[in-house]
Amino acid sequence: MLGIIFCIASFITTYVFARRSLGQGLVVVFSVGYFYGLLRARFPDVGSHFIFDVSLIALYIARFSAAVGIQSRLQSDPAKAWATALICWPVVVMAYGPMIVDTQPIMVQLVGFRALAFVIPCIVLGARLKREDLDRLAPAVAILNCVALGFAALEYFFGVETFVPHNDVSDTSSRRRTSRPAAISTTGSRPSSSTRTPTAAPWP
Repeated sequence: MLGIIFCIASFITTYVFARRSLGQGLVVVFSVGYFYGLLRARFPDVGSHFIFDVSLIALYIARFSAAVGIQSRLQSDPAKAWATALICWPVVVMAYGPMIVDTQPIMVQLVGFRALAFVIPCIVLGARLKREDLDRLAPAVAILNCVALGFAALEYFFGVETFVPHNDVSDTSSRRRTSRPAAISTTGSRPSSSTRTPTAAPWP
């Protein structure tokens, strides 16, 4: 339930600020993106997986529905053509996918398509950025990086579990962090002969 509330708050906040200016909208989207991982780990419900997606959708709705000046339109036309081509190409690949024997299921392909195409319209928005937008975005990103560095320092001294509790969402990253191959030594020495993989004998 909290994930749905976060999604609604993310959408409304991003839309309101993005209607004011593109720079303010991007600051909100960046802020949501920086804290999205922590929120998803601490509130592991279905809605929390879409907090950033909803924020980016709100940015698209707010900016692509707003009036654009002639100068901005001329600047973004080449980027719009490239963005259209980059979005259409995965669709073409998915269309002839059934003709391939070992193709992935359509749902798996849609997940990959979302990862590829979802942020591509930002190319057009980037081409429409003005100087005042960049002046607002640059210090905001610097502050967010300092906040991220502070969280990294706190996690180093107090442990990652202080901010990212162990649950189904963080289970994969926890397994990657704690599991080590048995044949690799932590001191950098070569594995013993008992753990080495046997090799085939050379041809006589």
